[in-house]
Amino acid sequence: MIATQSEIARQLGISQATVSMALRGTGKMAEETRSRIQREAIKLGYRHNNSAQAIRTGRFGCISLLLSMRYQHSYLPYELIPGIVAEAREQQTQLSLIGSPDQELINEEFIHEALRRWSSDGLLINYTHNFPLRMVDLIRDYRVPSVWMNAKLEVDSVYPDDIEAAAQSTRRLIEMGHRRIGYVDLTRNQHYSGQDRYDGYAETMLTQDLPLNPLTRLVPRPDRYPIVKKWLESSNRPSAVITYRDHEAYAIFSAAMELHIRVPQDLSIIAIHDFPADTVGVAFSTMKNDFAAVGAGAVKMLMRKIQKPSEFIPSQKIAPQWLPGATTAPPA
Repeated sequence: MIATQSEIARQLGISQATVSMALRGTGKMAEETRSRIQREAIKLGYRHNNSAQAIRTGRFGCISLLLSMRYQHSYLPYELIPGIVAEAREQQTQLSLIGSPDQELINEEFIHEALRRWSSDGLLINYTHNFPLRMVDLIRDYRVPSVWMNAKLEVDSVYPDDIEAAAQSTRRLIEMGHRRIGYVDLTRNQHYSGQDRYDGYAETMLTQDLPLNPLTRLVPRPDRYPIVKKWLESSNRPSAVITYRDHEAYAIFSAAMELHIRVPQDLSIIAIHDFPADTVGVAFSTMKNDFAAVGAGAVKMLMRKIQKPSEFIPSQKIAPQWLPGATTAPPA
């Protein structure tokens, strides 16, 4: 038999309202009183009744993180989950994890009933690219409180400012004195960041009347090293390079070592990445996307959407963070 708030109140000789506030962390009372109530609740085996709360408030007290069943469309950056969890705790809401096949996400009846099925007040959608456009329309038509993460939409999304990440990287190298700056992206995936990072680099270079030197093509992993090595052997070798992510940075570093090109004296490298690029024993200069802030910002926006499902909130760009490393220096 699970204890009730009435039993706790009876045992302590206080009102049920006081017990309720103490267990929900609300109301004004002495900390000693709140602690005494919480200790008694544990002693009696009290469990919060989420169903009763849902009936009383019309809210489940839970938000859901929605993922595609295809991993490549729902990449989870290292800091995203801690950012979500910390802010959900701050907002006093629970978090559940949901995976759903694409065919369900374009089913009108399924979307209409989604929150009730999942006992959720709203959705954090970590479906970053190639998502069904019909899904976007259905979510808006049925006013499902939702916020997209790491997807560049005009409204209701929170995403890293990848244009600024590349632009700031390029500006830093220019300020060091570099004029021959290259850009390398050997993945060319369909996520918005692929185009945005290149645009940030290209626009900054052209603004300064500097020549572009990109190496951007889709290359299988086993072939990346020889292509990068050939690029560095050319007469047009840059004095600095910005990479789409850490994979290209490591390939460039390895090729430079083989070619006796000193890093950073002869070649500076900046990696744009989701966490410090240091897995090969060298701390790369990194322009880091702040996914903890993306997660926290998405939760805050979702709480607004839950209150006003019909409101379209302008999307939020999250600024990158500069992590100094050992791979950048003025040109020799």
